[in-house]
Amino acid sequence: MFVVTIIIAVLTLGAAALLGLMKIERRTTAKRLGELKTVSANQSGATLLRVLAGLSDKERQRLGGVYDNPRLFRAVPVVPEQSEGGLESGEPRFTFLAPKFTRDTVEGLRYGMVNESSRLNLSSVLAWELESPGSGREALMALPGMTDVMADSILDWIDPDERTRPHGAEASYYAGKRLPYSPRNAVPVFLEEILLARDVTRYQLYGTDEAYCFGLKADGRPTAAPQGEVIGSLRSVPGEKTDEKNRTDPLPWSELLTVYSAERDVDPEGQPRVDLNGSDLRFLHDELAAYTNDEIAAFVTLYRQYGPADKSAGGQTKKATAEVLDYSIPPTASLGTPLDIVGAKVFVPSADDPAAGTLYRSPIDDRRSSADSLFAYLDYVSTARSTVITGRVNVNLAPRPVLAAIPGMTSPMIDRIIGARPAMDRPVEKNFRHAAWIYAQGLVDLETMKKIWDKVTAGGDVWSTQVVGYLAGTRMVRRSEVVADGTVSPARQVFYKDLSMYGLGFSMSVITGAASSEPSTEDVLSNLLPQGDFSDQEVEFPQDDAGEAPMQGDPFQVIEAGQFR
Repeated sequence: MFVVTIIIAVLTLGAAALLGLMKIERRTTAKRLGELKTVSANQSGATLLRVLAGLSDKERQRLGGVYDNPRLFRAVPVVPEQSEGGLESGEPRFTFLAPKFTRDTVEGLRYGMVNESSRLNLSSVLAWELESPGSGREALMALPGMTDVMADSILDWIDPDERTRPHGAEASYYAGKRLPYSPRNAVPVFLEEILLARDVTRYQLYGTDEAYCFGLKADGRPTAAPQGEVIGSLRSVPGEKTDEKNRTDPLPWSELLTVYSAERDVDPEGQPRVDLNGSDLRFLHDELAAYTNDEIAAFVTLYRQYGPADKSAGGQTKKATAEVLDYSIPPTASLGTPLDIVGAKVFVPSADDPAAGTLYRSPIDDRRSSADSLFAYLDYVSTARSTVITGRVNVNLAPRPVLAAIPGMTSPMIDRIIGARPAMDRPVEKNFRHAAWIYAQGLVDLETMKKIWDKVTAGGDVWSTQVVGYLAGTRMVRRSEVVADGTVSPARQVFYKDLSMYGLGFSMSVITGAASSEPSTEDVLSNLLPQGDFSDQEVEFPQDDAGEAPMQGDPFQVIEAGQFR
């Protein structure tokens, strides 16, 4: 009996231990499953960003816009049809978060996306510097907290040569410091790389933001500025007066710089624009006549054949018509910008007497009254050499330091632009769909507009956001920063940084919102992703925060696009 009792006790203790181990294994498995669900929710959000980046502006506006749209971007269920009964505990969802700017400081959160064209592209800085030495440096010096050493070191990092600038650093400097790297001598593939440049610190790039939450409190409100000056202070914002009593830190460079901004050079229907410098003048005329009108088509053809007349040319002018065209005359002039024909005149000499001839006037004159004709013309024409234009700054969205970085921009011009441009949370009206609106409204003159034409835009097709995937009713969250490029078809993801190691970042009430189970989210996604829009294509997530490819064994390396359904 004693032996039997001992055996029963041992078996009972063993069974209890096994039961305890099974409970631990169950909890561990459930936790791992929850983690995988948050990864799935996060990457589903990244895929939604990619899909939206590939849409046209009209299509995004039909969804309610992408600046601040809680119906589309807050508490989005990964599988909408499972959410008909409301919020379910453990249900995977995701939210898009982006900073809201007021007077060039972060004043709060919004549920939306960031147009990368609202930032200064380092590739543009390099192009300006190579085109006109010193202009790229001046652009960088417009950023808050920038110093001579930092500006020259960044330029030395991205320029293709090994010549050291007066305050810069090339390979010899880093070798002398026994650092295991040297300048890339090209534009970085991700912005954080400039932290390797001489004297650039994390404070310049991110300010006081330690948790990648835009420098905001967990509830989405701005934090108070640190007292006293900090090494590498961001306090100096060109053109801005400092309020010592209620001051806040200006925007850090992470909100002002980019390496991704680009846009498609297409018309409102998504088709390539007409190349005004095409060599076949008959084809050019027919295309322009189809997209604009006969008078513009005829005048552009004459402009290409004879070039602009002297500004002092006077006398009676006529409208250009197709009847006066002689396609046997080859082109002798090209257009630097589509604005070259605005207010221009063309002198066509007589065949009998070259000194005599006819003066034709542009159908788009140098007056604000022709704004509608100008915008209709700009919708369909281009002088760009590529169907994708990189690095232009969006004048409707860019903060003051970015506008100040554009060569040719002055402080009074910036004041006028900021005062006249539309509210960021409103749909872009037709009178603001081209950067030329700043000329049409008399904020800049025609010559200035021509000089900055290739540097400014009102569009942009590369978008970024912070995606927060989570399980409803829990505190299981996976945050990431994602950038999607909509200049190619299908749109692609070009950057992914896992932010989960920096903590929750925001309170769950901010992430989920007060109406986290509102049914309209499902309706919006159903309109965006109707059945059959996507085949069984796989969407790749090429890089993690270390810039390396994901592990081949990771089951979430790829994600089915149809998972939204």
